[in-house]
Amino acid sequence: MFDSPGDLVLPVPFRNIAVDKSFPIIGTEGVLGIGCRTPAGTKRPCSLRPRFFHLEDDQFLHTLLITTSYYGGRIVPIYTLFYDWQGAVLNQPGIAYIRDPFRFSFDYTRIDGPPTGQVGTLRDRDNVRFQVEFVF
Repeated sequence: MFDSPGDLVLPVPFRNIAVDKSFPIIGTEGVLGIGCRTPAGTKRPCSLRPRFFHLEDDQFLHTLLITTSYYGGRIVPIYTLFYDWQGAVLNQPGIAYIRDPFRFSFDYTRIDGPPTGQVGTLRDRDNVRFQVEFVF
């Protein structure tokens, strides 16, 4: 069922095919006596398995996180970078202002590169976020 260790990470079905209602029994026994034929022509129980997207075992995602704090920990700039070796790059600069009981966060996410791999499939999903938190 699994072709590689990468398939064990997150098996994602390629497609779901509904079973035809005219086949109530799958196997060599039963009312209809249906089953799957071997190359020799004998019937055997059908082995059903889903078809998965193949996840490459040699895909790498490198990450970089740079952060510090200023003004006694109240201002926190942050920079995050994801690099997929298939050519996609995710840049996420941001800043947080912490003044208890409030926290304000602002960041921008930009994705560039080909539409492949772990990051590139989301390349048209740039994002701006402004978040306000109240801490009890």
